[in-house]
Amino acid sequence: LALSLRTLAADNRREEFVGRRISQARQAQASGDLIAARSAVEQGLATYPNDVRLAQLLATLNKGIGESRRRSLEELKHLTRDASTITDPELLQTNLERARSIANQHTGDEEFQTLTLAIEQRQTNLTATFSAPPKAVDPAATGIPATSGAADQPTLEIPQASPAPVQTAVKLPSIEEERVTGVLDQ
Repeated sequence: LALSLRTLAADNRREEFVGRRISQARQAQASGDLIAARSAVEQGLATYPNDVRLAQLLATLNKGIGESRRRSLEELKHLTRDASTITDPELLQTNLERARSIANQHTGDEEFQTLTLAIEQRQTNLTATFSAPPKAVDPAATGIPATSGAADQPTLEIPQASPAPVQTAVKLPSIEEERVTGVLDQ
């Protein structure tokens, strides 16, 4: 009788513990935090590794996490492709903020970090392009003489083309002629 009471008490403790872990996991899952849900289930499995309900819930959560990752990765790849053609700095900034939001949901995932970094680099390059003052053109580099005053009209000097070299046709001996010549010369 004492043994069955201890067994019954242990079963009740187990049921209560597993029930709390499942409840925590379901709440986290409902709020969209699949990682926290999986963590609650894994804590339960650490204590009761053979619990069927916890094992089934873990499998379901892992499948959901994989699907969520796939969708997030596809969206991030789409944002990266779009970023390569965006020329508006504000639109690119919006794109980058969305990419960072997605990557933050997958911290530690190198693929997400790499794609986000590519968008950040594009944004840095685009911002530098728009914020850089126009470069002054060195007149010496263009071949145009510098003018001393505003009243001077710029002139364009066109270099004179040198006459094309004359090419003379040279008749090269054919292979057959070389053979004959080689045989006759011996």
